[in-house]
Amino acid sequence: MKQVTDNHYSLPTAEINWQGNHPISSDYNDGYWAVGNVLAEKSHVFSGHHRLQEKAINSDYFTIVETGFGFGNNFLLSCQQWEASGSPGILHYIGIEKAPPSRQDLKRYLRQLDLPLSSWLTENYPLPIKTRFALWPAANIRLTLIFDPVDQALADFNYPADVWYLDGFRPASNPDLWNQTIYNEMYRNSKPGTTLSSFTVAGKVREGLSQAGFKVFKAPGFGSKKEMLSGYKPGNWQPSTIERLETVIIGAGIAGRSVQTALQKRGFQTTLLDSPQVPAASNVPTMNLYPQLSAVADQKSKYSISANHYALQNSIDVQTTTLAWKSTNRQKLQRMRIIARQFPDPYISEQDDSILFHEAGVASANRVSTLQRHVADLQQVKDGWRLIDEQGKEIMCTQQVVLAAGIGMNDLQPIPLKLVRGQSILAQSDNRITQVTSGDISIAQVEDHLFHVGSTYQPDDCDLTDRHEDSNYLLALLEQRFPLSDWSLHSSFVGVRAAPVDRNPIVGPVPQWQLLQQQPFTWYQNQSIPTQQGLYCSAGFGSKGGSHGPLAGEHLANLITGEPTPLTRYQQSHFSPARFWLRQARQKIARKRHQRP
Repeated sequence: MKQVTDNHYSLPTAEINWQGNHPISSDYNDGYWAVGNVLAEKSHVFSGHHRLQEKAINSDYFTIVETGFGFGNNFLLSCQQWEASGSPGILHYIGIEKAPPSRQDLKRYLRQLDLPLSSWLTENYPLPIKTRFALWPAANIRLTLIFDPVDQALADFNYPADVWYLDGFRPASNPDLWNQTIYNEMYRNSKPGTTLSSFTVAGKVREGLSQAGFKVFKAPGFGSKKEMLSGYKPGNWQPSTIERLETVIIGAGIAGRSVQTALQKRGFQTTLLDSPQVPAASNVPTMNLYPQLSAVADQKSKYSISANHYALQNSIDVQTTTLAWKSTNRQKLQRMRIIARQFPDPYISEQDDSILFHEAGVASANRVSTLQRHVADLQQVKDGWRLIDEQGKEIMCTQQVVLAAGIGMNDLQPIPLKLVRGQSILAQSDNRITQVTSGDISIAQVEDHLFHVGSTYQPDDCDLTDRHEDSNYLLALLEQRFPLSDWSLHSSFVGVRAAPVDRNPIVGPVPQWQLLQQQPFTWYQNQSIPTQQGLYCSAGFGSKGGSHGPLAGEHLANLITGEPTPLTRYQQSHFSPARFWLRQARQKIARKRHQRP
């Protein structure tokens, strides 16, 4: 086992002292629950206290936030109630935990439970890495696990909860969880009528929640504890509903298909348009899935970890496997070693001259039914959008449009994208090579003795012609990596990737560009960005569409429906199409300041 030298990515797991089947936190000297019937206790204080089944009936989605996920008891009981309601709506359960129990401790406890999703939680519980993980234990239940301190997690919230479970350790031993900053953030992220509950009735907690704006009162407790805390945000609670508009998605690559999957999950009628003139760069036999990491745990890397995890869990035709990252460049290899040492071994480990990504995989090509039409222009009309072809004729009208056209985006909206040509090949060999590889070259087995190998990287090049020199270059790299194999060319693939200059994907509502150009930057500081109603985009994934596209599609669907998104507020802002205008506006201000005498 390697020594983790940096905790920028990793979180420490909880130190637990087991007393029989009862876990005691060594850090807080407090039990995760009272000795006795844990499920009865949790149900009384939390899941059974908020009329979940009644509220589920009319809710298209419902959001529960728990501060202190622990061993998942409240999550499991809430899911049981949600499924018992028969609601087709989506339960969004958001659990925040800064010191999650280890997989071993979680398994030790959950194996004794007889709840429908306890086995699922044991098998799918993520490693303790500082990011957000979105998981689907059922078709209408999404668990978002946030592995971060609660104050940091809530500061990055921007969606209202229907219910709050305050289930941390007792206030006297855990002040980071029980303070005015937390209560104020809870109130900011609550709907009118949002309810809360907790085991504690401590005076400072009641006072702090009241000061934030909640109405709080004591309620009958469980067992030997006579009282518990209950409360609500003033106002009448209303169920969250979704307006399901007819949606056309322009672009049939991974970006477009991911948006379609997420919207169809929510009952949207969608049409996927595939332009024969703009072939998707993701239409290749295979894509290697693994996170794109930097030496510093920035938001881009955290998104990549979250997105890669989501892609492995939710993409169609994905084979999970360990991936070996290799490079003959010593500087690149040393950089990857520095990164690897920030993670636990089950996630990334070192082996000789390789960096092994253990949560990785290979996605196979997924063909879907599409309408073959090229959209040359969009026209906003009273009830939505008109899609126009190259002859100026109307293709169709729709209420809502999602742009996922890759290199075709430049023709439809003024979104700056760098175009990068890439060529990959299918190569044959007499040998069988089972190791999936990335780094200097990417290799994945397609079938016996046939391998997908990629790829070249040629900026500002849109030529879709097959180049023999590129195929020969890839074959030469193969022979260097596997000199004992007899390699021959089977076929080749050419595509053009679309990547922003800042290498962040572009996901969100499309701004009203002309209106923005008329406004000074100071105007934005007091106003929300004006957007073109019913127009969204998901693009700019470069070579990481397989890993990054599915979670971006889920995020965009959340923006359309109003559901909580698994992305942080920082990520949402830095992925927004409006960021390009904001950057230009900031640069103008900086130049004016520099020019002042």
